[in-house]
This record gives sequence, structure tokens and C-alpha cells, in this order.
Amino acid sequence: MSTSFSLRDRKLILSSAADIFSHTRAVDLASTTTFCIDGNSIGAEAGVALRELLNSMPRLKSANFSNIFSQRQKEEIPDILAAICDGLKAKPTLRDLDISDNAIGVLAVESIVPFLVENRSLRVLKMNNVGFGPVAGTIAAKALHLSALMNSMHQRPLNLRAIICGRSRLEDGSAAAWSEAFASYPDLVAVHFPQSGIKELGLTAIAHGLRSCHSLRYINVADNIAREEKLDATRTDPDVDATTAFANGLSSWKELEYLNLSDCCLTNAGTTQIIAALALGNNLKLNSLLLENACFDESFGVKLLQALRAGHLPNLGVLKISEHEGLGDVEAGVWSEISTILQGRQGNIVWKRDLDDEEDTSYLDDLVSALIDSPESPSLVDAMAGLSV
Repeated sequence: MSTSFSLRDRKLILSSAADIFSHTRAVDLASTTTFCIDGNSIGAEAGVALRELLNSMPRLKSANFSNIFSQRQKEEIPDILAAICDGLKAKPTLRDLDISDNAIGVLAVESIVPFLVENRSLRVLKMNNVGFGPVAGTIAAKALHLSALMNSMHQRPLNLRAIICGRSRLEDGSAAAWSEAFASYPDLVAVHFPQSGIKELGLTAIAHGLRSCHSLRYINVADNIAREEKLDATRTDPDVDATTAFANGLSSWKELEYLNLSDCCLTNAGTTQIIAALALGNNLKLNSLLLENACFDESFGVKLLQALRAGHLPNLGVLKISEHEGLGDVEAGVWSEISTILQGRQGNIVWKRDLDDEEDTSYLDDLVSALIDSPESPSLVDAMAGLSV
């Protein structure tokens, strides 16, 4: 019998307990390891029924409750979410929870706090596009920080490895709380925070928090703002901005394989700092470097080529940057040499991006799958070795 149950994207209106049980009556709850009900509409009574079901799944490993509140009033969401999280918070086998694409916001964030504080086993937390805003974002971050403190106080391991929270309007107002939360989980492997409305001061705080995470393999803070012109008048050094904080952090991230700083308003000085830090040889595992729409000139290419020739970036295969004036012929010179090296590694320079293309999440997806399926924490790093783009 299958250990997975899925009603994914059926667009069902599940309002009552009977609606839930009509689909789960034949399910072997004792053996269920994966439960996916995303893409359906869950009502209050159905939420209580789901809590009952979850309490009957002693082996549950992965749960997907993304996009479950379509056609529901926002006032209904807190109780439904609280019921679901109540069925999950004490589950010692749970490794992966997805509550993305739900209008959680300030109104319902308190419903997930007990889970964030009390669950001990979760490795992957997915909260993309949940409308937090800075207030709810701060509440969620502080809950994760409190959980880390409680676990450390009782000498329990910290199992959380990936926090995926893009497109949730976190803004600078929650950045300090997230920085503190990140710093309290030194074994984090993946942080995915693109399109979060975070500006220079907030992004600097995020980078400082991440410097405590020496096992990081994946960082995506694309489409936030690393430099604000309004702060230029107060700079003691015109070249210092949030990019500087990430460049300084690279010496701490020796396991890093994927770095996405695209669409972050990087200046020429900023990209120069990034490549100078990478040229020090601390990031030998880096496979993918994304700097789309960043400012740079041909000297960036010269320094990158020098780093490649010196063996300081032996695994770099994917470089995503944007073509613009001042680079010279991108089909010749240093760019041609860089392209040849990357092609020899089954990679390339990606010069242009089709804005209609969806974001490629294959790298993150592979990483998350490895985290969910790998053995317990001592073998985690070995299990993740060799992931490709």
C-alpha cells in the first residue's frame, strides 16, 4: 500500500469533516509518510478533521498545506491554520512543511507560532508568498529563534536546515529578527529570501546573521535592494553597502554552492567586492553565481578569469549576468575564455534572461529533497554532496 496521500491541485471545496473523510477513508494512516492537500479549499470543520488525521499519522515525514484558503474569508484562516499546526507540532518524524501561498499575514501568524516554537524535528520550512509583512515576519522569526534557544538550553539538536520564505513582504522591519534567527541555527544549509522588500540596512543585517551559518550551501536574496541612493550622503566609505556584508560573509561560507544576488542593485564596486572575495579561494564548492542586472565592467571578467585559472573556483559552472554597454565583445576576449572554461564543466555564461520565464528552482528542489530523505543529522553533509544545478 502507498505511503503517500495526495489531493494536490484538485480544487476541491472541503468544508466539513465528511468532505475530508470521504477522501481519506481508505488511507492507511499508520503508514502514511507524505500528505499533500495543497491546491484545495479547506474550511473550519475540515481543519479540525485534518488535525485528527494528522494525529493518527505516526510516520508522517512531509506535509504540504500550500494554497488551501482560496474562497475562504480571512477571518476563517487563523482557526483552520491553528488546528492543522496543532496536529503537526509534536510530530517527531516531520521533516518538511509547506504552508506557502496562503494569506497568513498578521491576522494568522500567531496560529503557526506554537508549531515554530515546539516542533523539534523539522528540517525544511517553506513559507513562500504568505503575506507576512514586517510585523508578522518578525513574529515568525522570533518564534524560530525562541525554539533554537529552548533546544540549546535543553541540549537538544537543532534540526532546521532550510528556511524558504520569499515574496512575503518581510521588509527591513523584520530583518533584525531574521538575522538573529539565522544566527541561532548555525547548521542552516539553505536560505531562500528573494523578493522580500528588504533594502540595504535590512539586507546588511541578514548577511551578518548568516555569517554564523558555516554549513550554508544555498543563498538566494535576489530582487532585494543592496544599495539605496538616499543613504549615500551618510556613507563614510562610498563603496560600502549590503554587498560588502555578503562579500565579507563569503569567507564563512566554505560549503557554498549557490549564490543569487540578482536584481539587488549591485554597483560596480559591489560586484568587484564579490569577485575579490571569491578569488581568495574560500569557496571552492561554488557551482552557481547569479548576478543578473548587476553593474560591472570588463575588469570583473578579468578578475574572474584570473580566479578560474588559479583554481580558486574549481567547481563554478553557471554564471548568470546581464550584457550591457562597456563590456566589449561578449563573444570574444575574457568572456570567451570564461565561457570555454565553464563549458568544460558542463556549464556556461548565461547572458540574457527571458523575463517571461519562471524562476528555475531545480537546484533548491534537489537540495530540499536531499535534506528530507537523508539520514539523521551526522550524515547530512555527506548525503548532500554532489548536488548539481
